[in-house]
Amino acid sequence: RDRRVTEAELRRQALEPTEIEMAEQRQLAARRRRMATAVALVAAGLTGAGLFRLIGPGSLVGGALGRQDRSVADLARLVAGGWLEQGLGEPGPGDPFNAVVALATALCLGDGVAAVKLMLLAAPLAAALGAWFAAGAATRSVWVRGWAALFYLAAPALWAALADGRLGAVVAHAALPWAMLGVVRAIGVNRLDLRPAVVDADGEVRRAVAAPRTGSLAAAAFAGLAFAAAAAGSPSLLAPGLVALAAVAVLAGRGRRARLVWVGLPALALFGPAIWRAWEDGQWRALLADPGPVLGYQPAPFWLQLLGWPGRPALPGLIPEAWAGPAAAAVTAGLVVAAALSLFRPGSAVRAVRFGWLTVVLGGAAIWGLDRLAVTVDGLAATPAWTGGVCSLVLAGWLIAAASGFGGAVGEPGGRRHGVKTAFAAVGVAALVAGPVAGCAVDLWQQANRSDVRRAATAAVPAIVAAEADSALAGYALAVATLPAADAADAADAADAAAGPALTWEVIRGAGRQITDSEGLAGARRLVGLPGELTPPDAADQAVNQALAAIAARNPGDAAARLAVYGIGFVLVDAGETALAGAMDATPGLTRVREGQEGSVVWRVAPDGLEFEGLTAGEAGRLQVVSADGAAVAIGGGPDVEQTADLPDGPAGRSLVLAERADPRWRATLDGSPLTPARTQGEWRQVFELPAGDGRLRVWYAPIWQFGLVQAAVAILAGLLALPIRRSVGAREDD
Repeated sequence: RDRRVTEAELRRQALEPTEIEMAEQRQLAARRRRMATAVALVAAGLTGAGLFRLIGPGSLVGGALGRQDRSVADLARLVAGGWLEQGLGEPGPGDPFNAVVALATALCLGDGVAAVKLMLLAAPLAAALGAWFAAGAATRSVWVRGWAALFYLAAPALWAALADGRLGAVVAHAALPWAMLGVVRAIGVNRLDLRPAVVDADGEVRRAVAAPRTGSLAAAAFAGLAFAAAAAGSPSLLAPGLVALAAVAVLAGRGRRARLVWVGLPALALFGPAIWRAWEDGQWRALLADPGPVLGYQPAPFWLQLLGWPGRPALPGLIPEAWAGPAAAAVTAGLVVAAALSLFRPGSAVRAVRFGWLTVVLGGAAIWGLDRLAVTVDGLAATPAWTGGVCSLVLAGWLIAAASGFGGAVGEPGGRRHGVKTAFAAVGVAALVAGPVAGCAVDLWQQANRSDVRRAATAAVPAIVAAEADSALAGYALAVATLPAADAADAADAADAAAGPALTWEVIRGAGRQITDSEGLAGARRLVGLPGELTPPDAADQAVNQALAAIAARNPGDAAARLAVYGIGFVLVDAGETALAGAMDATPGLTRVREGQEGSVVWRVAPDGLEFEGLTAGEAGRLQVVSADGAAVAIGGGPDVEQTADLPDGPAGRSLVLAERADPRWRATLDGSPLTPARTQGEWRQVFELPAGDGRLRVWYAPIWQFGLVQAAVAILAGLLALPIRRSVGAREDD
C-alpha cells in the first residue's frame, strides 16, 4: 500500500509544475501575449491603412460586392429555398454562403450593411489570430508563430479578394486556420510545452510526461463550423478539404476518428441541397460556383497560384509587366524553400511536415482542375471559379510544413537543437523579413490603386427605380448595354443571337444587385460539357431577346407590351449609349423619365393598352391577372419570391400569371384554397387558374423543408458541442 501511495504521489509531482516551472510558464505566457498583441496590432494597422475608405455610412458596392438589404428570415429562406431569386428566377439550390451572411446580420442586429462591413474589416485580424493559434499547434516557438501569422495575414489571396470585393473568399481565408486548429485539437496531436526533467525517488532523471490526450469533441464541432464557413465562402475548398479530413482520419487513432465526423458534417449539411440538385440534373459545376455577383478574372499561371497568387499580378508603376510574375513569386519563395528544408528535419514533427505537403498537393490538384473548367458565366463569357480560396489552402500547407520544421530550430521552449539549425535560421530570417514585409507593401498598393470597392450612399439603380422597388406594384428593371465590337460575333454564336445580337441585358430586382444573389449558381446552369460551353437561351431569355432585338432594329412593334407582360417596369441604359437611347426613345410604350444621377437614362414601361399575342398590356407588375379577353392587370410586385395581393372581383376563366419561370413547386392559394396550375403552350411564366369572385391571394415557392430541418439540427448540435467547457486539470495548452 505504501508503495502504491508513493508511486501515485510521484506521478502527481511529475504532472504538477514546480514553483520554478510555474515562474517559467508565466514568463513564457507573457512573451506569447506580447507577440500575439503585436500580431493583432499589425493586422489592425494594415486593415486601417488599406481599408479605411470602407469605414463610414453607406453600402459597400463595386467589384463582386452588392447590397445586403435582406432580413435574417429572408436569408434563412434562401439557404434551403430551392429558388434563385435573381433575374427572371429559376430553380436551383440555395447558396450556402447566405447562412454565413445571415449569422453576421443577426450579430449586427439585422443591419445587413454593417454585417458586410464587419466581415470585410474583421477578416484580416481574424486570419492573423487564427494563424497564430493554429501555428501554436505545430510549434511552440513564439517567433515562428508570429512569423507564420504575419505571413498568412499578408497572403496575396486575401488582399486580392478584398480589392475585388469577393466577400466569400475573404471569409474563407479567415476561417481556414481556425478549422485546422480545431482538427488538430480534436484528435489531440497539438504540440505542448516540454517541461524540464525531474528526479524520481530512486534518483533517476526522467522527463515529465503530460497527461494522455484523447482529443476534444468540442474542438471537432468548432472545426466543423469553421470549415463549413470556409467552404461556403469558397466552394472549391469543399472537395480538397474533405479529402484532407479523410487522410487525417486514416492517420488518427481508432478512438479519435469518430469525432472527426463532426468536422465534415456541418459542411455536408450546408451543401446538401446543392449536392441533391447536382445529382438530379447533373450540373456538378454548380457545386464550385462562388457566392454573390459574378466577377470574371484572369487566372495566374499554375506555378504562381501554387505560391499563393490567384490572379495574374499587375504592379504598374512599381515593377515592369515582364517582371511582375517573378517579383510576385519572390514574396513567397522563401516560404516554399523553408517548407522543403523541413522535410529533412528529424524528430516528431516529420508527420506534421508531411501533412503540410499533402495539403499543398491537394490544393495544387484543385487549382489544376479549376483552371481547366469553366464554372459560371460573366455576361456572355464562360469564366472559371476564383481560386483564391484554394490558394489560401496551399499557403496554409506551406506554413504548416515550415512552422513544424522551424519549431525545434528557432526558439522552441525546451526543444532540442538539430544540425540543420543554421540553415533553418538563415531561411527563417530571410522569409521573416522578405515575405511578410513585401507582401504587406503589395497589399497596400493593391488597395490604393486597383480596388473597385467603395461606399455608396444611394442605391445601385437610379433613385426613381429604387423608390418604387418595394411598392405594391413594383416590377423588374431591365439594364441594357451594347456589347463591345469584339464580343458581338461571339455573342451571336454563343447565345443564338442573344439580344439582337449586339446587346446584353440584366434583370434587376429591388434596389440593385445583392451580395446574396446566386449569380454564380445561375450561370453554372447555363454551361454544359468541358471546359464549358453556353447553352442556347431558354424561353424566358429568348422572349426578352426578341423584344430587345426589335427595339434595337428600330422596329419595336409590340416590344413594350412584351416587357410589361414579363413584369419589367423600367429600362435602364448608360448615358453614353446614345444610339441605344435613341432606339428606346423611338419605341411606343417606353416613356423617358429622366437621366439618373448614377449616369443611367431611365424609361418607364407604359404600354397604354398595346397588345401582344392576344394580351392587352397594362401597368407592369410581377403578379398579374389576365381576363378571358386577354386584358392583363397588375395586382402585385416587389422583389420577394412570396407574393400576397387582393384579387378583384371577376368571373371565372381568368388566370393568375407570375412573371417567374414556371416550376412544379410553385404554389398559390385564394383565401386558403389551393389554385390549380395551368400550362399554356409556349408560356414560360407560372400560370394558375382563377375561380369566380374575389379574395386574398398568396403565391410562394415551396422549398424542400427536409433540407432546412437537417441543416438547422446539425447547426444547433454543432453549436452546442462547440461551446467551451471547463477542462480537467492536466497538461496545459497555453497559446
